[in-house]
Amino acid sequence: MDIFTTRRIIFHETPLQIISLPLRIFFAGQDNNPQYFDGKLNPFLLILPIFSFIRSRQKNAVLLEQRIMLAFSILFLLLAFFQTGMRIRYIAPIIPFLVILSIFGLHNLHAWTKAHFQAYPNLAKSLPMLCILAMLSYNIIYLAKQFNYVQPLAFISGNVSRDNYISKYVHEYPVVQYANKQKNSPHKTLCLFLGNRGYYMDFPHTFDVPINKKSPFTQLITTSTDAATISKHLLNKGYTQILLRNDLTKFWIDNLKKHKDIAAFFFQDHTRLLYTQNGYSLFSIFPDQGLQQTKQ
Repeated sequence: MDIFTTRRIIFHETPLQIISLPLRIFFAGQDNNPQYFDGKLNPFLLILPIFSFIRSRQKNAVLLEQRIMLAFSILFLLLAFFQTGMRIRYIAPIIPFLVILSIFGLHNLHAWTKAHFQAYPNLAKSLPMLCILAMLSYNIIYLAKQFNYVQPLAFISGNVSRDNYISKYVHEYPVVQYANKQKNSPHKTLCLFLGNRGYYMDFPHTFDVPINKKSPFTQLITTSTDAATISKHLLNKGYTQILLRNDLTKFWIDNLKKHKDIAAFFFQDHTRLLYTQNGYSLFSIFPDQGLQQTKQ
């Protein structure tokens, strides 16, 4: 599925919500939430650059630089919008340019208020200052919420262990730690819907996202005639385990068409659950003979 169809199905977004993503990214961002761009931006990064071009008396060279920065920001934002699922980190290169344009916008706003409120000099000074305070307040509130969420003092003081602290924020960590402890038995693990998060993995692993058309695991499912063929192929490739996110894997299997039964039978008859916690599971893969011996 393309990125817009994926958002419509998974997040139940309307066409208007999808079209307005380049604007929503400045107002509706949330950390650790892929639907809301997995991050947060200050709305003033969108509002203030507009004022940098209103009644501007900058020199031609400065105006040219402003237009180049604006054009780059818009094109880069649209590139990210059409190429991949929108995330704040994907558009990070445009943030410095938006900051510069915002400063120009503040300058023009101050000049405008000074020119139109000459009879009220205090008001002319207070409007830009209120804008700056609102901007900084937004950042301070965000930082306070982040500190409350991360709670670093609990870990620094030793009240919370390293493993418990990481498990609170990296939900697959307990299952990964369980897999790390099996170092005596050589294995290669296929990771499904793990988001390429392998920092804590001390074992050979390969990431795959079956919902992607080019996914090797999806191609294996769609070209296999039965579940035994899948397990045989994976074992021949050196895979003995599968580590997956439960809800996304179930969603993917439920939305398969004619290959749904093959995928379901594979997990039912050719894998054995080793460990599960926080919505993630580790399975071992069995061939036909191994499965029969286990059942006996």
